[in-house]
Amino acid sequence: MIIDQLPIVYPSIWHEKEPLERLWESLLGHEEVAVIDSSGYLKGLLLPDIIEAASFSEMPKSSAAILDDIISVPVVKEQDHVFNAAKIIAHASEGFIGVISENNSFKGYIKTDSIKDLIINGLNLTLETGVLLVELSAANLSISQVVQLIEQEDIKIMGLTVHRPATEDQPFLVSIKLNTPDTIRATASLRRYEYVVHDFSSGASMTDEMRSRVDELIHYLSI
Repeated sequence: MIIDQLPIVYPSIWHEKEPLERLWESLLGHEEVAVIDSSGYLKGLLLPDIIEAASFSEMPKSSAAILDDIISVPVVKEQDHVFNAAKIIAHASEGFIGVISENNSFKGYIKTDSIKDLIINGLNLTLETGVLLVELSAANLSISQVVQLIEQEDIKIMGLTVHRPATEDQPFLVSIKLNTPDTIRATASLRRYEYVVHDFSSGASMTDEMRSRVDELIHYLSI
């Protein structure tokens, strides 16, 4: 699950050296304007209320003064894994994060809700399944004990995926799809052996519950 699987929103763009009048034109039909520096890098976003306040004041702000009102947004690279993006969602106060290319040029932005949906869809839940996310360190990447602890609870594993961390000091995340929505026994068994486990159970209120669990996971990853 990588970022370029998500719908990227392409806002209007204003280069910081352009005339102020061009900024008003950039706003037409857009909810926000991305401010780009001379190298093509994202400096931040300007929202409509800031721009409108400047345009209707008795003394319109200069381009330099407008730049003081830029909202700084965190960014991810378009080839980053969605879990890497999840780690910075907690710091995206405006509900979106910027997307940049491998050479750091601005591409657009993605809404944090889209990232949450991709995580939920990537877990591939159905009404009769549950999913565990288990943390494993690089020094102890053995999955055999994890599998054994789950299967000794008479639970079958239907699928298993290892997600690589963005940096060496972060744990691997192993997503394990179970043949039952009841994740309590498997989770308890793993935690007895001090594994860090995030469990996702399906059910009638799956969407609300999953979103709540994803929020918990995002908060944990951002610490």
